[in-house]
Amino acid sequence: MNTGRAAQKCGPQTVVRAFDKLSIPDIEICCSQSDVQITKCVFILDDWTNTTSNNCTDFIQHSRIKDNIYCYLFETNNTYFFGNPDSGNNLTRPWVRNIDFYFKIDNITNITSKYISVGAISVQLMDPNFNPLWKEKAASIADLYENQTIKSQINAFAGIQNMTTLAYFTKQTIQTILPHDIFAIFGTTPNYHNISYLNVISKYFPLHPNEDVSAGNFHGHFNVGPGSFIHDVQSEKLSHTVLFALGLFGGGFGLISGIYILLFGQLRNNP
Repeated sequence: MNTGRAAQKCGPQTVVRAFDKLSIPDIEICCSQSDVQITKCVFILDDWTNTTSNNCTDFIQHSRIKDNIYCYLFETNNTYFFGNPDSGNNLTRPWVRNIDFYFKIDNITNITSKYISVGAISVQLMDPNFNPLWKEKAASIADLYENQTIKSQINAFAGIQNMTTLAYFTKQTIQTILPHDIFAIFGTTPNYHNISYLNVISKYFPLHPNEDVSAGNFHGHFNVGPGSFIHDVQSEKLSHTVLFALGLFGGGFGLISGIYILLFGQLRNNP
């Protein structure tokens, strides 16, 4: 049945939008073979001052431990937002430029005994309005695909011992048509199901020697910020709808009637 519906869809239409602000992503932080702590997260504000949350306790409320993999979910619940520095004075202050995270791995010895790399964690960003792995059930085949992408950590980046990671994200949304959407079937505006995902580019640099690293206060650092405030929205369209079929039928009937009149003349009207 899904294959039949897919055959009726034409190519998606893309709309590009520019925003003054973006929601801060939900951030999943995972470590294999050891627990991990976020010793602090620092919000860099619009005026270049900062506010610090020790242990990030205000923003990490959910955790999941399975198969010796320790995962935590960072979420601001719209307490803060990323602001576009080029938007002028249209933003309500304070807004955030980027966020620094400092992490500490509890048992680096256990990690290095299992892997050939130094101690590391995996980090991935998810749109707070679409997070099927932690918050909601999948509603479509596309949801299941994105959920599997998140589970496989295809879009994740690494936080590495004695390294700093700079991660930049851009947002893209796909508006899909769910099965049995009566509006889409008739050819009017569908009740779109939005699937938002974040594309991430990361860069890695070594940390210089400092007292915090030497004392073991943290093992590594990563920074998260928006790479662009341009948002691509792709909307699915159905090529075969009821209105399309009626229009096609009407056009075909008119064509046949025209050919008939051309060949045999117009029918006589009875008085």
